[in-house]
Amino acid sequence: MAMEATLESVLVRTGEAVEEGDPLARLSSLALDEEKSETGLELLLEKLSAKEALSSNKYSKYQIAQQRAKIIQTRLQYIEQKIGYLTPKSPVNGRIVSVIPPGQVGVKLREGDLIAEIQPDPSFDILLQINSLDASLIKIGQEGAFVLRGLSHTNYPFTISESPSYQKTENGHSAGFMVIASLSNPDEALFKGLTGIASIRIETRRRYEIYSRGLFDYMRMFLWKHLDLHL
Repeated sequence: MAMEATLESVLVRTGEAVEEGDPLARLSSLALDEEKSETGLELLLEKLSAKEALSSNKYSKYQIAQQRAKIIQTRLQYIEQKIGYLTPKSPVNGRIVSVIPPGQVGVKLREGDLIAEIQPDPSFDILLQINSLDASLIKIGQEGAFVLRGLSHTNYPFTISESPSYQKTENGHSAGFMVIASLSNPDEALFKGLTGIASIRIETRRRYEIYSRGLFDYMRMFLWKHLDLHL
């Protein structure tokens, strides 16, 4: 939202596919409407003044009125451009992942308020939360499969695109280790906010290495904490 305006209607819904240029909502601004009317009247008066000067053979006054009219015309075009922004449009082809609720109709929106969020086609990334013990095993380029809750019959293959990183929530609480992966074949069933379960294929390891990993990590932490030994 680039200016303060009143929400008149919401034209899209969450999950709906949109194309570049499709209108997302309609807004109104009384201040802009009044400014357009006043500027239009000012332009009309300046044109009449120029016409009168020309008919009176006052050429210098005619030229001044013409220049003023051009300036006012430019200002009017700018106002009309701002009014055009009151019907925000989709900048890309994609799918609506979130939109301002229709119940907000009549509410005054301020600059920076979100109207709609769009997931562009066809790319789609997922954020995976992994166990801290597994973080060191995750590498860029590893592949896996993602299953959505409620759509267990469909597997979405993905590739790890970034190394794991430790992240916190907006309140500062621990969110654990996260890793970003890119889906290979996203489809229209996907949109922001969905959750599910993922599996990542890593190198083969001996069984005793898998079962003893927790104990080894505990011993390594104990030695580092109490004896300042690094393994």
